[in-house]
This record gives sequence, C-alpha cells and structure tokens, in this order.
Amino acid sequence: MSNGQILLRAHELVNGSRQREYGDPVESFGRVANLWAAYLRRPFTSAEVCLMLALLKIAREAHSHKQDNLIDACGYLSLAVDLSEDPRPPEEAAPEVIGDKERLSADKALSCALVSVDCGESARGLLALKASGFPEESAKKVIDGIQGLIGSKQGRSKKDF
Repeated sequence: MSNGQILLRAHELVNGSRQREYGDPVESFGRVANLWAAYLRRPFTSAEVCLMLALLKIAREAHSHKQDNLIDACGYLSLAVDLSEDPRPPEEAAPEVIGDKERLSADKALSCALVSVDCGESARGLLALKASGFPEESAKKVIDGIQGLIGSKQGRSKKDF
C-alpha cells in the first residue's frame, strides 16, 4: 500500500461493512464498555474500549504480521478519537480492585446471567448478578448487553426476552 492507503481502507471499513455488521459505534462500544465495567468493576468509556482493541491488534501484529491487524488498529484509533468527544462512562463507579474470591463469584454470576437470558429468564440472571455484588444499575446494563448480543446473533429483539 502506498502512503496513507491503510488509513483510507480503515475509513472504508469503519464507515461501511463493519458498521453494517456491528452497528453504530456509539451503541456497540458503549455496550462493550458497560459489560467490561460490570465485569472488572471499574468504569470504562467507549473510547477506552477502542484503545484497548487497538492494543489487541498491535499485540497480534507483534507476534505475526497481518495487514488486517494494522488496518483494524487504525480503525479503532480513529473511532477512539471520535468517541472521546462524547465519553459515556457507566453511571456507577465500582471498586477498582477485587480479589480472586469476588472474581470467581462475578464469573459464576455472569455465566448464570448468560444462560438465564438465553433461556428467556432475564430476571433470574439479574438476581444472580445482584446476589454476587453487582450494583442494580450495573446488573441491568449487563443484562441489556447480553440481550443485545444474543438477540443480534439469533435475530431476536430485547422484547423477546
């Protein structure tokens, strides 16, 4: 590729097929930020999600060259700039550090929530998250995110849950 071509390709993907496949970046990365915030119990912005995903692509590139890694990293960095102008951190800040016992509890609660939502039992998933220590608003955001992810994969809408 000649000078700047990788940036043009990233621009085409971000504003074309990737947006059609994954939806509006504000909604998509906002959903990821809410899920990460609930899991890690610290707030994330949509822009931070983009930066972390760019770092993932850079780490993959460090292992083995693949042009897709560089194009995607450029796309994520571009979106990070766009989304940093409108940061949307989760409303509740949770403790920054949790121990192994709490992490195990959170992992089990998230697994339960995934299975519950997939089986049409969203209320049961919400209870599992709250019982493991997730604040109610964070738990609701996780359930909403799971419903969105499962629904988009199965052609269902949130009202089907």
